Amino acid sequence: MLTELDEHFYHQTPNPVDTIRDADPRFVDQHWFQCMDLNGRFIVGANWPIWPNTGIIENGQIIVHGDTQYNLRYSRTLERDGYKSDRVNQKVGPASMEVIEPLKKARFLLGADNHWGISYDLTMETYLQPVQTRTPIHFAGPETLPGVLPYFELMGRWEGFLKVDGTEYEINHENTWGQRDRCWASLGGERWQGWVPPSTSTGNVSPRRAGRIHWHSHIQFEDIGFWWWMDEFIGEPRLGGTLADNRGGHFDGAITWPVNEQREQIRLVDFADLHIEAQSGTTKFQSASITLIDEYGEEYPLEFEIISPNATRHIRGEGYGSPTFLGGFQGDWHEEYDKYDLSNFESYKDFSGAVWDGEHAVNAIYGNRLGMGHMEMSGIPPLPQWGYI
Repeated sequence: MLTELDEHFYHQTPNPVDTIRDADPRFVDQHWFQCMDLNGRFIVGANWPIWPNTGIIENGQIIVHGDTQYNLRYSRTLERDGYKSDRVNQKVGPASMEVIEPLKKARFLLGADNHWGISYDLTMETYLQPVQTRTPIHFAGPETLPGVLPYFELMGRWEGFLKVDGTEYEINHENTWGQRDRCWASLGGERWQGWVPPSTSTGNVSPRRAGRIHWHSHIQFEDIGFWWWMDEFIGEPRLGGTLADNRGGHFDGAITWPVNEQREQIRLVDFADLHIEAQSGTTKFQSASITLIDEYGEEYPLEFEIISPNATRHIRGEGYGSPTFLGGFQGDWHEEYDKYDLSNFESYKDFSGAVWDGEHAVNAIYGNRLGMGHMEMSGIPPLPQWGYI
């Protein structure tokens, strides 16, 4: 059907702009953000997946405040309003978002008329040059073709307010940093990974006897930023930012600079000296170190420490791993909510069966630079070098 988008020069197929050429119901177009207080007082984040071929838009909210993680999950059917594309109506219940200036500024709102009574008005201004990733791949096994997952990443500074648990926080560029990203995929990308059971054989490669480390990071300093995506199947081949097969691991990354600098980004191609530690008596993430290696062979040793013991978003709260959310039809409108007591590790340690699992807000050190970042990390045993078998 025609929409207002067809008046613009956006067409890439013989169809109207709002028509997906790929009829696969798993096609997803998604936005995600995370906003982190430098002192560890709060983390706010949400995902915005739209499934145009099934007519669904979803929103998963996570707000971490102190030792509590509050979750809100919304789903509704897409709605047309005359010739206005329903895909530009990013509003689900009390949550909404808008791109104010593409690649530079976006605003996210949560109205207080929700189960937890939490509200915010947050705007992120891009601080570091956007990173267009080379295509990560997923690892569903030989019976499924690799899924193409285009990504671009934006790191920046936030402003606005957050009201939670009777406290209002003023958010500004000095106290709150974070990131947002966009992806779209013809096979559902990382969503589809969760729907396909792990393969015990990968074509010409022997069955896996070691574990997997996933590490996706956005790390910011005043004058430099690092982004990378790692899927390391221990002892198996690793691909360096290429779209190839799904037999082994994957590593892609980039070094980026402040947006006002006319300086070309540098690709990261490898890593060394990987070390990860858990909090005592748990499998919760505590600290890590890694040496990143760029395309010219230069090395960048980085160290990380979680900002506070519970500065982690557990993405199950956004609907990851749910049999119904992230693409499942739940009627014209659906909402659900829960919360986690992050001080009681026993109550949520089995969410994924992974170690170091979650999206952590970390302090970062690079030489004499101090910064912070987001670290999405999980480890799937056996990982004997870290004592997990």
